[in-house]
Amino acid sequence: MVTISRAEYEELKLQNQWLLEQLGLAKKRQFGTSSERLQEGLMDQLSLMANEAEAYAYGTKNATAEQVAVKAHARKRHSGNVLDIVPEGTPTEVVEHRLCEEERTCDTCGAVMEEIGKEVHRSLKMEPARFWIREDVYYTYACKQCEAETGEGNLRKTPKQPTLCLGSFASPEAVAHIMTQKFVMYAPL
Repeated sequence: MVTISRAEYEELKLQNQWLLEQLGLAKKRQFGTSSERLQEGLMDQLSLMANEAEAYAYGTKNATAEQVAVKAHARKRHSGNVLDIVPEGTPTEVVEHRLCEEERTCDTCGAVMEEIGKEVHRSLKMEPARFWIREDVYYTYACKQCEAETGEGNLRKTPKQPTLCLGSFASPEAVAHIMTQKFVMYAPL
């Protein structure tokens, strides 16, 4: 057991309080708000919200046409069509994908299926200093003989070639060119 005088005890008590205050200030400095103005700004924002709620609750019944009128504007249409992005007059290469004669024969009756529709997928093709549009046309075939006999046609589509990115019109060549320009040549996007 250690005995200390009353004066030493009071001095240790004051030193302990001072250290606790310093610890509290350090915590406040590290984890507390960085400015008292932030607190004032937050209160200003909250008061604006209360004013808007009151204005909405009490002001909508008395609103006039001048208070509600909004200036008209036109928005730019966003489109996923490659033709909206490339300049007019860009050369187009059409590649048709058809089933061979053997695949166009009906499995049920053996008759030759007729072409009834097509799907067009457009992709932007590029070569350094030159680009063009490639249209892949995939045809759909139906057996008219089965449709005439049973009322239900037998359909067959040309299998599609996989795209690089689903829903994108960029071809592998275009993406490779852009990546080379961006990451190898350090050109801005």
